[in-house]
This record gives sequence, C-alpha cells and structure tokens, in this order.
Amino acid sequence: MDGLSHEAAIELAERRFVEGQLPEAEGQALRAHLRECKDCRRAYDALGEAERALNPEGADSAAAQRLWPTVHAAAQAQEAKRRGRRRWPLIVVPIMAAAAAVAAVVFSTPATLPTPYGLEMTPSRSDLRGPTAPSKKLPILQADADLTLVLRPDRAHGRSVEARAYRLRGTNFSRIEGQWQTSEEGSLRLSEPGARALPEVGAWQVVVVVGASGAMPDDETVQAKVAQLAADSGAEFGTEGWRLWLRGMVRE
Repeated sequence: MDGLSHEAAIELAERRFVEGQLPEAEGQALRAHLRECKDCRRAYDALGEAERALNPEGADSAAAQRLWPTVHAAAQAQEAKRRGRRRWPLIVVPIMAAAAAVAAVVFSTPATLPTPYGLEMTPSRSDLRGPTAPSKKLPILQADADLTLVLRPDRAHGRSVEARAYRLRGTNFSRIEGQWQTSEEGSLRLSEPGARALPEVGAWQVVVVVGASGAMPDDETVQAKVAQLAADSGAEFGTEGWRLWLRGMVRE
C-alpha cells in the first residue's frame, strides 16, 4: 500500500470535486492510492457520479456551484456524527443525495418557447384577390381544398416544440386531427382536406396553439381562453411557454 492515508485521500478527493483539478503531484498521489485501495476507488467513482449529476452537458454549472455549500454541509453533518477517523461512506452517501436534489433544482426551470412563432394559414385573407374583395372578408375553404397551417419560428433552433389545431362552431369545440410535420429549423406544418378539417358548411373558428414540450396547455385551458377571445376572429394570446391564434373561416 502507498504512503497516502485514507484521511489524506478523502481530503484530496473532496478538493478535486470542489476545485475541478489538483496539482500534478497531489493528483498522482491520489491516483496511486486509488489503484491500491478498492474501497477508496469505489467511493471516488461515486463522487464522480455525483459530479456528473451536478454538471451534465447543458446544465447550469453556475447554479450547481452556488448550490455546492448545500452538498458539502450535508457531508459535514454526517461526518460530525462519527468519532475517530473519517470514512468514505459517510461522505459519499450525503453527497450523492444532495447532488440529486441539486440536479433537480438546476433543471426545474419552466419550459419556454425558444423563439417567437408566426402563423401562416391557407386559405387566408391574402388569397382574396381583386379590387372588389372586401379586406375584412373571411377566407373561404372549399371541401376539396386543403387547410394548411404553418408555424414558423423567428430563428432556427433545436428545441422540442409541439402544436395543436382546433375547430370551433357554436358549442362544438374539438381537435383537428392530423400529423404535424417538423422541419430542422423548428417550423411545424399541418395540412388536412377541407371536408375533414371543417366537416360542415358554414362559418368556423380555427384555433392554433404552439408551445414548448412540457408547457402545452390542456384542451380545457385552450377552450377557456378561446371563450374569452371569441369576439375577435383575429385574436392572439401568448405566455412564455405557449402561444394561441384564433382565426375565422368559411367552409363551402
């Protein structure tokens, strides 16, 4: 066995965990001790798992560093219960438990839309051409034409987002079923035949919602918000996590 004591090995491991690295001589001494001592090596590996929990790829490392005193205090409280020489399990167990709590705090920020989105809908008012077309006339959807909804981000991103579409006529509020297609830059597109999207002839309201994964509202929340906006067929509503559009349309 090398000359490094268990006490010294624990201290070096804790320093490496807090400071990120050790001077070369101390690092060599710790590695030599770990090669010879299986108990210390298992405990050191556990510390490594705790470190990865605190600092995985994409984590808020600054937040993890701010919360380190909580981790260290838990270890110290357990250590104070012992008399005599410090032992690895008393340090490792509370560190692992506290690391799990820290990781939960670091990643518990609410989901938000990565960038603002805009809605493009076909048919739209812009499809009404000619000098006699009233500017406020609702777009007309033929039964054999497609209703196409496109949600475009202001900038490309790699985050996960979701979208839903609904139809509203009187008390009939239901989803427009269909498969949304997602592009690499984050756009979402839904295209459904007119007779399927709006099954009856007459005036409808089309509701479109886009949101970050985990932040999408449920159907009841959407319906309640639409009830507040129903007087305005061009209304929009947004939160940090999701955005809603309300558009009028006539099915022929």
